[in-house]
Amino acid sequence: MKSEKKIALPGERIAVIEEFMPYSGSYPYAYEEDGNIYSSVVGIVRKDLSKRLIAVEPVPKCTRLPTYNDVVYGQVMSVIKDTVAVTKILGKEGGTRYEVTVTGLLHISQVSETVIRSIYDAVRIGDYIRAKVISRHGPPYLLTIKGRDLGVILAFCPFCHQPLRRHGTLLQCRNCRLSFKRKISAMYLV
Repeated sequence: MKSEKKIALPGERIAVIEEFMPYSGSYPYAYEEDGNIYSSVVGIVRKDLSKRLIAVEPVPKCTRLPTYNDVVYGQVMSVIKDTVAVTKILGKEGGTRYEVTVTGLLHISQVSETVIRSIYDAVRIGDYIRAKVISRHGPPYLLTIKGRDLGVILAFCPFCHQPLRRHGTLLQCRNCRLSFKRKISAMYLV
């Protein structure tokens, strides 16, 4: 299978059933639901164009922990007092994921150059983010999403759980027709 060099996150739509079928061989980490094919792990999208198959190859695990200035991918797990988002760091840019659970902390002061009143104006529980490690020691690691390419890269509607689509400076649910404010990365996936 050919690699697209595209990193997929769990729950991310990678194709539609009209284009591809999920591969069920050595790395069957893609599944079909309602005519869409989704990734079930953090991994690299693999396509076999001749057989019209698609799969996600899990990125290798490593015991090495994040270091200063690493760009990492994570999922927001909780929020403390509207000022700190607790993040589960899933992996490092370039395809390294961690064998152990690694925690990152995103403080409201590390979201934007402008003042925001609540961390909820930038991220929500369940959002996937692309962040940079700004602490030299950890865990927990201090993170920032200041910068054009950093921020939310995938988010889901809190009501119908469908992926939110970028619509200008907001994220919008096509089912519910609701819009949500986030600190969106230029690399937003949908």
